[in-house]
Amino acid sequence: MFFVNTYQKKYPLPKQIYKEVRFWLKYYKRYYKNGKVHKNILFYPRFPDRKTVIKKILDDLNYNITTCMKLPYERIVHWQDTTFRQYDDAVRELASKEKVINFDCKDISKPTVDRLHEKVFGYSTVVDPQNFEGRCVKKSVLNARHDGVILNCPVNDEPQEGYFYQRLIDNQYDDQVVEDIRVSIIGDSIPFVILKYKPVDKRFGGFRKNQDGVKAPVVKETDDVLSKEEQQKIIELCNEIGLDIGELDALRNREDGKVYVIDINNTPTGPSHLTEDELSFAVSRLSAAFEKEFLS
Repeated sequence: MFFVNTYQKKYPLPKQIYKEVRFWLKYYKRYYKNGKVHKNILFYPRFPDRKTVIKKILDDLNYNITTCMKLPYERIVHWQDTTFRQYDDAVRELASKEKVINFDCKDISKPTVDRLHEKVFGYSTVVDPQNFEGRCVKKSVLNARHDGVILNCPVNDEPQEGYFYQRLIDNQYDDQVVEDIRVSIIGDSIPFVILKYKPVDKRFGGFRKNQDGVKAPVVKETDDVLSKEEQQKIIELCNEIGLDIGELDALRNREDGKVYVIDINNTPTGPSHLTEDELSFAVSRLSAAFEKEFLS
């Protein structure tokens, strides 16, 4: 790597060539480390970001990530960081011959998540804001927008196209913060969950580390947070939506004690904002689950 960096400074290379040099250096380093065995996972059509969960898992397992179909590979992951996935002939042909991880997870919009949640759990969050009485949340149907707004219902305005209305889930941990349950999914297993805390007035925003007065995230054993029945239903929900690997955001309602899955992510980043020991523990759990579910 020192040679590549020095060479690049003295003789500037196009960015793509530099990336390819780095890839092949890492590729053959792992090839020899694995006893001259090709350990590759094919991603199509995109390469995952270095901050993603799957990248950390495969680094821990000493696997290369490639988008080159000419290289030997053990598994294929359909990787598209969008709410609604697009499919071309190449990925359809791959899926017709072998298992493509997350291939069937084509729609993670909030209406779809809620519809399937009601099918599995027997209850829903969706409301008609013009007839519902109480507080509801208006948010984009698209994933990861963090644009939730609380409304006092009923309202006079017609529901806005492109937005989803659901009743407000009371997930307050105390007077200052709310508690979100981040559920990790690897195949038919839930290796652990992470409890995350956000200020009440910023409950719909992305999580930020070291906010004043906010409790740090905590990694918990799954059985300590979710009942066996809840775990079974969460896995069933993932099967319904086609999620093989990803994360769910769930809330436990203080009013009825029920768990509500409000978001599903099939290209998650993280695990983030953990201590070094917690991150090491989380990645090792995820890696073991991935190896068991997809590589055994």
